[in-house]
Amino acid sequence: MSHVLTLLALSLLGTSPGDPAAKPSEVWAMTIHDALRVGFDNSEFAHVEPEGGPSGTALRIAPVDAERPAGAFKAEAMKLALAIETGYWSIARKNVDLTAASAAIGLAENALQRENAKIEIGHGNPDAVVEAQKRLDASRSGLAVAIKDLSDAERQFHALLGLPPEGRRIAPLSTPRDGELSLDWQTCLAEMKENSPAIADDSEKSAKHAAPVPVDRAITERFLPGLTQTAPLADPSPKDTGNEPKPNDDQAERIHRQTHELARYFLEVDANFKLFQRAKSQLSESLAKLEALRSDYEQGKAAPGAYLDAVNGWTKAVSTVADFKARYNTSTAAVALAKGTLLDRDGVTILPPRPSRTTHIDGDTP
Repeated sequence: MSHVLTLLALSLLGTSPGDPAAKPSEVWAMTIHDALRVGFDNSEFAHVEPEGGPSGTALRIAPVDAERPAGAFKAEAMKLALAIETGYWSIARKNVDLTAASAAIGLAENALQRENAKIEIGHGNPDAVVEAQKRLDASRSGLAVAIKDLSDAERQFHALLGLPPEGRRIAPLSTPRDGELSLDWQTCLAEMKENSPAIADDSEKSAKHAAPVPVDRAITERFLPGLTQTAPLADPSPKDTGNEPKPNDDQAERIHRQTHELARYFLEVDANFKLFQRAKSQLSESLAKLEALRSDYEQGKAAPGAYLDAVNGWTKAVSTVADFKARYNTSTAAVALAKGTLLDRDGVTILPPRPSRTTHIDGDTP
């Protein structure tokens, strides 16, 4: 079982050996920072400036259109960053699926060899051989699906980054978050009002000091069981001190919409983390069952079908953990987008546009 345990450990880290047939030169070991750099550099709305600071720690972008409003540029940059991170974690997840499917084939092949060996010495059961072959064929089909899914995800990711569709295989290097992201609702709300381009306008101070925005009761009730923070409720009779600026109706509506978006992603982070933890617990159970049935199978106490059912259950559990880990990491990026802090979180700095160069012809007035 050492091979299975090794693959399991790789799966929990969110990495995998990938396609054994891929040559080293065909694989691109890529971090999220690398992906963001390539994606922004190949985009039509931004260009990447030479990195500042230690190598790999800073990514500086500037708008191509010098006349574009800063808020609109930031919003589009964050939208692209979220899409890149979503695609990146999807590839990491599908690499794990491929690893698990490959492991299942190895275990099924071993079982089939074992049953054939029993037949050769006169102690085997032809039905057991048929069953083992059937499970091996199913595992091979599962591997074919995993290879196709990974290939499709990589092709889409290449397109997102502005790369040729049939480029190098991508091996994600960035370590996904495993621990719980501690979020405080009031802090998130303040960051949103301070940083979100969706509500920024000439009246930034009025947005910052605006009264709490009411959140639907359904959202509020969902916060209470699972979180220590609660969504803010509007005071039914707010007191006007006369000292604080008031947002105009349009800005109040933008704050209202953005607050609901923040609340939705806030909930998704909590829900996805809980699902991720539950999936890890189920993976531990499936591994324990697999080890027990392997022992029974090798001692002749369990049929190959029961043992390979446990292999299949373990494979699905590994994929489920990878799925919810990807969803959780994507939701942490989404909540940062709703706050307007995604680029800061990812180490991306927005620089002013380059000065436009105007060419004057003799006789023209500059």
